[in-house]
This record gives sequence, C-alpha cells and structure tokens, in this order.
Amino acid sequence: MSMRLFGLCVCVLLFASCDGPPSGAEAPPVSSVPSSNADVGKNAASKTGGTRREFNGISFLIPEEWQPGPPSSVIDAKYVIPSETGEMYLTLTSMRGGIDANVDRFVGQIRSSAAADTDARGSIDIDGREGIWVDRSGTFNGSGVSTPGPHESWRMLCAAIALPEGDFYVRLVGPAKSIAAIAEEFRRFVEDAKVGR
Repeated sequence: MSMRLFGLCVCVLLFASCDGPPSGAEAPPVSSVPSSNADVGKNAASKTGGTRREFNGISFLIPEEWQPGPPSSVIDAKYVIPSETGEMYLTLTSMRGGIDANVDRFVGQIRSSAAADTDARGSIDIDGREGIWVDRSGTFNGSGVSTPGPHESWRMLCAAIALPEGDFYVRLVGPAKSIAAIAEEFRRFVEDAKVGR
C-alpha cells in the first residue's frame, strides 16, 4: 500500500513539473489581439472599440459606450449617449420627402431663444459627398427622447445627405452642455461615415 502511495506521489510531481516552462526559461508571449481586425459584414467590430453598422447604404462606427435604444418602425437606429450633464439621443434614419422639408421639420422641433430665430446651417463632407449640417439651440419639443418636452436649453446637431437609397439623417439632441462636450467628436463621427460600404 505504501509503495502504491509513493508511486502515485512521484507521478503527480512529474506531471506538475511539466505544467510550466523549465526553470529560468521565459514563457512565450500570449497575444490577445486577433490576427485580423478587418470589418466583416454589417456589424463588424472595429480596432478602436466600436462597431461599424450599415444603415440603408451608409455605415457608421458606433462607439461601445453608446447604448442602443428601443427599436422603432420609423427610424433605422436610436442610441442613448450617457453624460453627467444629461443624456443625449441619437437617431439615424432614412426617409423620403426631400432634405429641405425634413431638415425644416427637425429645426421646427427646437424653438430658438435668440431674438432672431435662426439656426446655423452649413455643409459637411461625408465620404466625398456634400451634406447639410445644422446646429440649433433652444427649447426642444420633439420626439425620440425618454421624457416628453418641452426641454429648455437643449441643442440639436443634424446632418443630412442625399443617397440613391433615400435621404439619410443623423440627428443628435440633448442638453446644450452635454452636446457642447462632444460636438467636435460627433462631427468627426458623421464625417467618418462610409457610403455604400
């Protein structure tokens, strides 16, 4: 019996010593990075920690911290963007009716507090195509947010681009302070869109 126990202990010790590298030798490095980070399919993971998603002929790199909102039959996607000064709401949607009419409708959802009721409209380059860029502040009384308005001191950033599949709109609304903190990042997000890929 004691000989069997001795033999078992020797086997266990021999097996355990084979578990690691020899004494003084370094273990080979283990890589956690996949061999390929190429975008594949409609919802491909990105090297930068986001996911590129395609919506009706245009794709965007969605950051991981943006939380998907509830599905809707009216919009392609909705995201809630967290912020210490109040969450923001992003909608991505394609629709007909003409860019000017739809942008005017979005603008009409924010009543400007300025003496002259104007909004800052300009252009934006989206993958080599010229789009419309709108920046408007005031009292928001539109849809697509978690609580009904009116919401004072809010801001909207909106991009509109004509595409063969239908005009596409990217609209961000939320407290003015929250939007100010990510306005430049958001414009880069829109400019990084890929048309037809």
